Amino acid sequence: MRRPSDLCYSGCVVQPGGPLVWATIRREVQRGAFLCAPSTINGTAFQLFKKGSSKKLAAAVSYSASTDTAKLDPTGSLQGGATYKAVVSTGVKDLAGNPLDQNSTTTGLQQMAWYFTVRR
Repeated sequence: MRRPSDLCYSGCVVQPGGPLVWATIRREVQRGAFLCAPSTINGTAFQLFKKGSSKKLAAAVSYSASTDTAKLDPTGSLQGGATYKAVVSTGVKDLAGNPLDQNSTTTGLQQMAWYFTVRR
């Protein structure tokens, strides 16, 4: 039986003051939820890029263990109409030190990435 991916849900919401990118990091296992090590959720493991660019955008990253939610808050304004790529890398680890893998059926560890477009 294939285990589900570690990153269950991700998205981007616009709140007063600008966009906030978030990811819920949880792996469901037979005996309950699998939690990540909070110290591994940081600006290296959770990053934001403008689509087509390899330059990481400056952002503050935080993690709430009570909701299993990592938040990335860009320090600058995002451009309306532009598309961005959020990435949660395999640098995120569980409490036992195992990297989180997004596709256990593919050889090697897989990061999670998704795109969103900021409304004009």
